[in-house]
This record gives sequence, C-alpha cells and structure tokens, in this order.
Amino acid sequence: MRNLESIDLNLLRKSLLGVENPARYAGSEYHFNRKRPADGDIGVCMCFGDLYEIGMANNAVKIIFDLLNSMDGVFCDRGFSVAPDFEEVLRDKGIPLFSIAENIPLKHFDLIGISIGSELGATNILQMIDLSHIAIDKSQRTDDDPIIIAGGPAATNPHPFAPFFDFVYIGEAENGFDKIIEILKRRADRRERIEQLKELPFLWYSGRESKAIRAVDLHFADEDRCFRHFVVPSFQVSQDNGYVEIMRGCPNGCRFCHAGQYYKPYRQRSLSAVHDLVKQEVKDFGYREITLASLSSGDYPDLDVLIALLNNEFTPDKVSFSLPSLKVNTFALDILQQISEVRKSGLTFAIETPLVKWQHAMNKEVPVEQVISIIQEAKQRGWRLAKFYFMVGLPFIDPSEEETAIVDYLSRIHQATHINMSINIGTFIPKAHTPFQWVAQMSMEDSQAHLKSIKNHLKEAIKGIKVSYHEPFVSFLEGVISRGDEDTALLIRRAYEKGARLDAWDEYLRPEIWNEAMDELSGQGYDFTKFVFSEHHPDENLPWDDVSMGVSKSFMAQEHDNARKAILTARCLPKCSHKCGVCSSKCIVREPNPITDELRDSILNKKINEQSGEADVRQVILVYSKSGKAAYLSHINVMRAFEQTFQRAALPICFTQGFNPKPRTEFLNPLTLGMKGDNELAMVEMDVTGLSSAEIMDRFNAKACEGIKVHECVMSSPIGINDKKLSLASRIEGSVYLISCIQDESIRKALEEFHGDSQIAIRKAGCSDFVIRVAGEKNIMKAVFPAMNKFEIIGACEITRLAVNIAGLKHETPYD
Repeated sequence: MRNLESIDLNLLRKSLLGVENPARYAGSEYHFNRKRPADGDIGVCMCFGDLYEIGMANNAVKIIFDLLNSMDGVFCDRGFSVAPDFEEVLRDKGIPLFSIAENIPLKHFDLIGISIGSELGATNILQMIDLSHIAIDKSQRTDDDPIIIAGGPAATNPHPFAPFFDFVYIGEAENGFDKIIEILKRRADRRERIEQLKELPFLWYSGRESKAIRAVDLHFADEDRCFRHFVVPSFQVSQDNGYVEIMRGCPNGCRFCHAGQYYKPYRQRSLSAVHDLVKQEVKDFGYREITLASLSSGDYPDLDVLIALLNNEFTPDKVSFSLPSLKVNTFALDILQQISEVRKSGLTFAIETPLVKWQHAMNKEVPVEQVISIIQEAKQRGWRLAKFYFMVGLPFIDPSEEETAIVDYLSRIHQATHINMSINIGTFIPKAHTPFQWVAQMSMEDSQAHLKSIKNHLKEAIKGIKVSYHEPFVSFLEGVISRGDEDTALLIRRAYEKGARLDAWDEYLRPEIWNEAMDELSGQGYDFTKFVFSEHHPDENLPWDDVSMGVSKSFMAQEHDNARKAILTARCLPKCSHKCGVCSSKCIVREPNPITDELRDSILNKKINEQSGEADVRQVILVYSKSGKAAYLSHINVMRAFEQTFQRAALPICFTQGFNPKPRTEFLNPLTLGMKGDNELAMVEMDVTGLSSAEIMDRFNAKACEGIKVHECVMSSPIGINDKKLSLASRIEGSVYLISCIQDESIRKALEEFHGDSQIAIRKAGCSDFVIRVAGEKNIMKAVFPAMNKFEIIGACEITRLAVNIAGLKHETPYD
C-alpha cells in the first residue's frame, strides 16, 4: 500500500450523528482473526455497489476478503456505496471515501475490487469511484490511481461498464485472484501491471482479441474450506444469519436462470464439510440462524441426514436452519419439519408459470397437484402461510392466456387447502449467456397493464390474498443494462451525473432522472433498447459474445429451440447425455461420496443431545464500557452484539421458551446514539457451573466487537424455580454524566444557567467540563436542552455516562 494513513473519524463525528445509521460508516465490528495493514503489503479494498447492509450480506465479499487476507503480504479491507446524506458530507468536507475497518482512503489501495451483484448498482459503482477522488473514466487515471477490477454475476456482459473498469473478472475468484496478486507483487508501475494482467484469460477488457474465459473454483467441494478471516457486521444486515453453501451451481438447467449457467458445473460439499462450516458460523461467528444455501437445496443428496446431523449437535444451542430454493419435485415435508425444530420457516413456491406446457418450455416442472399435496400436509403440521412467485413475459407464452392461467392455478390451490397466500409477480428479464438471451423483454407499458390486471383479478377471485409486483420501470432498467453495449455506459454516466443513486431501493429510485438521461441521449442518435425489446437470431452477433461461460453457443441455441417446442432437457449428471461444453478433465460435476446405510441409520436415529446434570442458574450483571466506534451503535444493535458475543464466547446463557427463543437479558437505560459509557449495565441469566466472574469477563472480552468491553461481573445467588428475579430497572438510583470538549457556546450557556429540576444537579469540573447527576431514569437531553437537537448537541461536545447506579451496586467516578 502506498499510504497507510487513515481518516480520523473524530473529524466526522458531528456529521456522522446527522446521517441515517452512522454505523454503516463507523464499523465497530467483530473481526475473526483480524489482519492489520503493514508497510509493503499489497492493499486491496473489496467493494460492493450498494449500502453496507446489502454488501455485508454478500457471500462473494466474504469469500474474497478471506481469500486475500490469507495470502502473505496482502491486506484486504472493505468499502461500500453510501447513502446521499453521507455522500453530501464527504463532498462538503473534501474527504475521500474510505474503507470500513481501517478508514483508509480507497485511493491509497493498490487494487479496488468491485462486486456487481445487480445491474441496478451501476450508478452506485460510479459514486464509489468518484467519491474516492479517482477519475470515473479509466482513460483519465494516473499512475497514482489503483487498478480497478469488477466482477460478479451481473458483470458477465461487461460492455455497459467498459469505460469505468480496467478489467472485469469473469467467474469465481477462488481460481484466479492469486494470479492477480502475483502480478501486483512484481512492483511494476501501473501501466506495466495492466499490460501483464491482460495476459490472464479470465480478465475481460475493452478491445480484447480473444474471449475472456470464466474461472471456476475447482476446489469448492474440498474439505477444510472454513474461513480464516471473517467480519461479523456491526448491525443487522439484509441477510443477518450464518450462510453456508452446501452446493454451488444447479443440476436442473432452468432456461431462464443466469446463475445456473454462471456456476456450472454443480459441485456439492460432503456432510463433514458442511458440518465444519456450520460449526464455524455458530461457534466462531455467533450466529444462531443458519442458511444452508444453494440454487436448489432439494437436490443435495442425503439432505435428511444432513439436517438430522446438524440438529443433533446444534439444537441445544437454539440454532435453527433454513433451506431456500426447494423445488416442488424435490420437496420433502419431513425435512421441512426437521429444520423447524427451533423456528418454523415459511413455505415458498417459485412457480414461475402455471401451465405444464409453459413449465416444460422453462425446463421446470411445478405440478399443481403436488403443490396442493404439500400444502395440505403442511397445514396439518402447523404451517399457515404459503408464498408464491411468478414471472410474466416469459418467452413462448401467450400473454392473453397467462392471466387466466395464473388465477386458475392459485384458485385451485386455495380451494383445496384454504391456506393464507402471499403472491409476488415480476417481469421476466432475459439475461446474457442463457438460452433466452435472444428473446424480447416485455415492454414497460405492457408489463404495467398486465401486472395490474393480474393483481386485480387475483384479489377478486381469492378473498384475503396478498399480491405484490415488481415495479416495471425497475425491470425495464435492469433489462437495458443487462443486455446493453458500450453505448449504455453513456446512459449510466449521464444518469449518475443527474443524481441517480441506489436504484434498487424504492425510497431512492428516481425514474424521471433515467428517462431524462435516455431522452437526451436518444436525441443524439443512441438506442438503448435495441437488444432489449426485439427478438434476435441465434446466429446474430451479440455484445457479450466476447465472454465465455464455458457453455457452447450451439448448446444455448438448441436449448432455445427446445423451449420453443416445450421439450424438457434432463438434469446435469457426472455423466450426462447433453454435452453443454463446461465439463472437462479438471472441471467436473462433484457429488459427495454416498454415505453407508449404517451411518445414515446412526444419524437419523440419534436423539438430540439434552443438557445433563444440575444447572447453577444465576442472574449475572455485566458492567461494560461502550466507546470509540461502538458509540455509533444503536441500543438494539448493542443488544445484538451481546447476544452474538455470548454465543462466540461459549457462555451458557438461558433462553425464553416458545416459537422464537431469545436470550434472557435486560439492558438498563439505553444511551443516546453518539454517547459513550464507562459503566453501563446489562444482565443475563446464565448457567455459571464451573465459571468464575473473571472467566466470564475474559471469555466475553476475547470475542466482543470493537468498542465494547466488560470490566466487572457480579453474580446473584442461585435462582430457584419459585425465586423472584432481580430487575435492574426497578432498582435504578441514578446516573452520572460528564460533558467535555464543548464547541458550542449555547451548550455551555444552557449548562451554566440550568436551574429547573430537583432531580438533576449540574456543577463545573475544572475550567470547561460539567458533571451532571441525575436521579432515577431522567433524560438529561430533554431536561437540560429542551429546545436543541440532541444529535447537534452530542456532535458539538463529548458526553460520557460515567456510571449508572442501582441499589447494591454503585460505581465511584473521579468526581465523587
């Protein structure tokens, strides 16, 4: 790295308190095996083109972060797009966008990697580059700028992004990033590095003469693929749970599915490999909800044995599991019952299209009789809601028949089951590198009318049904970018300059900006819909033909023809009858070895471990400090941090009973966001058998997130069945605050002139500090500064709660 100097967050303190969710930018995360930057390291900032809460839920970001930090001489941090309010702060102060953990400006890294999870993140990507004080157009960058490489499923047609990135990485990072780092370590100048990187077959760049070839992780199914470096987010993100890939890729070959092509061939992990990864998510990272992820989880062999194995070990820890993407013809209610031992998950059916002939065209069967059978049995086992997903505008389907077919399909299910139903309908978006890459997308106007009519018809036919649909403009925009050429980059750039940001978010999407940009450029002769709303012949050259997923174009054309004829194609197998072109001597389908009948029986028949022996359950009061980056955590996220820390520290806390078990905790008198606390109080019920107060503190602090530390632990007497439990709130006597570093004279004046409350005493401490003593739970912000904004106050001084005192537990402060 060329410069390890970081941004001082104290310079942004007042500004951070004035934006929504400052924890997005401040951090206060838990780092598993944290790596710090060192002089001479190759510095990489792994970025995601959306807000922190979306990017930190992205599995690719986690994988690449771990991959790079596991290399000698390499340091990787993370960066994300920012909301408009914080963008304004950075621009006003002239501060460049910085990384999350070390607060290093992105411009100082050697390499910026940007994962593109969705085409709707296009303007966010330009925002990150621009806010980093790097030229958006790659041709204008200098030797002082980092190399920028994008990748991800939404970048397999790289042409709409061509002017912005030096390269686009095609495929999976695990089989190629080491080669990139090897070139960067040669210490050549930027221009020489770029020329050397052009030799790598999986890096696409504008003007490349040969095709860029997708990199495939040949070792995905190997044992011991646990994370060596990991970050647990500082607050609840969009997918706030552990995430374990049990399979990558999919054997089923749905013709509309881009991911199915991108991740060929499918590769499955063994029972032991999945177990080890789940154990890490629970024990090392602190998650109690684990997603067993794949594109088609029901195709995992011995899935019932896997769930039984995991339940046997982790149910006593109140860990639950979810299985997304269960196909109807691989759906097993026994498995669904197994994964609902702790929390009952929902029933979700991705139908896509209702008629059998149309389903065959998609290469996906979803028989209505089977759906009815599943729901009838599920209702008997306690399920009350089923969700259904459909797409309109799929090829080879008559729109005039589609509405009636969807309504009839769902009406038949409802009449047979009387299940509560939630329906979501979207417009089909044909994607590059699929058998439907040549078909036309339904126009925005037709889509709007069609979706509205289906919704109204459904609500008339089925009383109480909930129906929603994706905004047609969003589908239109995604279609324009996903199958655009290099002219589309002009549209993205113009929309960004006009203010388009976070287009995947309803509250930020501004269609008028995109329409205005499109109208302006259309007036100059550009046509951004030429690949979107018209049919194309399989022999036609398409912009993305210079990228290979490994699947032959002839196979795609044959699948396109099979769809037209409604002919099913068999699933992929280690030895399949249809050669798509992906598999080779090294790149093959990987299935785990079959398990023995003896092992199957021993796992399925094993009873879940029950805790044995006498428990010494007590209420444990933890006195902790909240400082530094943790000051920007809201109270609810402090509670979340404690819950995960208890799990990581293997502290045997007690849980509530019922549908969704929660830790038995109590947190006293939450701090206002931005305040620090020296002696905060939390209480938890815990089985302290064999544990001393010192060991509880040591275990907790070793696994706590940045900025939170326990420095005192007080145990109650053992709790009997009929004993009355202690409540912190009922015993609170008062608090002591210190206000220092005052930068606003109106704050000083309010403190000096305060006379109005017998429960609050204020006195000066030295020349400029003030100590405030409060009785009970009195709110000092409302009492002392009634006419002032609390965040303006906290941003213009430092407020530290020195102590919260309860009956029987008083903390001395320097001002006693």
